[in-house]
Amino acid sequence: MLTISKRRNIVVLGLLSLGFLAHYLVSQYAYITDILFFVGVFIHSSAIWGRSRTLIYMITAMLLGYTAEFIGINTGLVFGLYHYNPVNPGLIFGVPYFIPVEYAYLLYAGNMLVIAISDTFLLKKNIWMLATLSGVILTLKDLCTDPIKSTVEHIWIWDTAGPYFGEPIHNFVGWFFVFAILTLAATGLAWHRGNMSQTVKLDKQAFYFPLLMLSALVIFALSLALSVPASYRGLGDVSAFIILIGVLPYMLLGWFNLKNR
Repeated sequence: MLTISKRRNIVVLGLLSLGFLAHYLVSQYAYITDILFFVGVFIHSSAIWGRSRTLIYMITAMLLGYTAEFIGINTGLVFGLYHYNPVNPGLIFGVPYFIPVEYAYLLYAGNMLVIAISDTFLLKKNIWMLATLSGVILTLKDLCTDPIKSTVEHIWIWDTAGPYFGEPIHNFVGWFFVFAILTLAATGLAWHRGNMSQTVKLDKQAFYFPLLMLSALVIFALSLALSVPASYRGLGDVSAFIILIGVLPYMLLGWFNLKNR
């Protein structure tokens, strides 16, 4: 059974909580939230999986995430035709430096949530399920937050507006496949020398992380949707529906599994 010490868990949960607080208090400094989230994820992963596996996993996620974005903005093949707003800080060949960091911690949160709601998880046998469900969960998150970040906040700009609050459907299809592939690649590389046949089960302490991340994403998505201008109010209704139908059941199942630990 995978575990994390109570002290480290308090540090991880504290960093995640500070990250969400920073998003609302100093939203103009998005990198603060990203750094806090990434450090929290790294500590959690290192504690239960080991530092070397964590490094391989995170570096793979960041490199492939950046590659997907770079190909995306230059060809339109991955998500559709778009470009990042030049006012974003730290553009690396057109991609903001914080985007690969977000790929890493979102991938880990999605993967850990699937493992949590599965109760007992066999890496080798369930790797495709891990990839598929992680892609679904993170795409549901994307359906709630992407229109706000692009259409409302203009972090990136679509060259041709799509039917979903300015977002093309291509974007969400691409998002699903990118995170499914990232799961296969990052997990496969991190465990290629280890025992892929091991059975994974989280203890109560390790369990809190994915549940906090999912609960926070639900609150975050709803708060974003409720804060949009009146002209985009329909987005709030759609986001609430997606969360209630698509995300809330995962969260309730996770809390049920935690109660029975």
